[in-house]
Amino acid sequence: MKKTKLYFYFCLLSLVFSVLSHSQSTANYNVSVTTTWNASDHGSISDNDLPIDPHWSPLALVTHKNTNEFFQFGELSSQGVQDIAETGSTSSFQNEFNVAKDSGNADQYFQSGFSPRGAISSASIDNITISEAYPLVTFLSMIAPSPDWFIGVNSETLRSGNNSLNNGWKDTYSMNLFVYDAGTDDGTDYQSGNTASNPRVGIFMINSAPINGLKVGTATFTLNSTLNNSDIKNAASFKLFPNPVENGRVSISNFKQKAIETIEIYSVLGKLVKRSIIASNDSKIKIDLTALNNGIYIFRIYDKTGNNSSQKLIIK
Repeated sequence: MKKTKLYFYFCLLSLVFSVLSHSQSTANYNVSVTTTWNASDHGSISDNDLPIDPHWSPLALVTHKNTNEFFQFGELSSQGVQDIAETGSTSSFQNEFNVAKDSGNADQYFQSGFSPRGAISSASIDNITISEAYPLVTFLSMIAPSPDWFIGVNSETLRSGNNSLNNGWKDTYSMNLFVYDAGTDDGTDYQSGNTASNPRVGIFMINSAPINGLKVGTATFTLNSTLNNSDIKNAASFKLFPNPVENGRVSISNFKQKAIETIEIYSVLGKLVKRSIIASNDSKIKIDLTALNNGIYIFRIYDKTGNNSSQKLIIK
């Protein structure tokens, strides 16, 4: 029975790293949106002032591979974009994501509410592991109340084009957010009644009152970590034992007694799941992994100079 179980883990490990040897890099990001919608910038003390109970609908975010997969400026809105822009409902948009995912054009859907409720607010989606095959991010949120207005980012790529830095992923950066009209309602101010556009027009940026073409927020993409095929290798300077781990605890055999500063543990998809400051050159260092689920991981060690080496680790 024990031989059969060990053989299963050996086959699983071989399969996963056979796939990884032909796969592309991944990166882990936090995405946050902070709004700056205010009366002094976007209106006056007349009818164009901020509406009663200004707020934002949930932030709907998708990762995908093709540019303009979910909307395109200057083109007609899909039903999903129209629903978000007019009512804040994300159901149709999620259905469109599912269709794109089933066809291999999209990867992940996320949603987050804004807090506190109001014109000045924020939303965040943390620890998004993005693959090189689906490096584009699109998100939307309704500016409410409004006829059919929304903030959005369309097909923002997180790839930098420089493979020598961060495995080709963009470092932390921010971008301004503006308000767009979905082209499905003829209303011209926050309190306008529902008047369907006939004919509908393409999505456009609102440069007139009450928005006046000014930014209403900032989106920040924070890079947490990256993982590349070259990181998955055997290291000659240390050894993990026991491996596979059965009791949730593993030891590092630091037989060259290097000055180990930090250890990081990643899932095979590149998500950072544990980070510990060690600051030790002991020949044997014990690590508690009881908080981690069973599975296959990448165990990475950094020395005091910043150099790192990695090994495969199984927890069962």
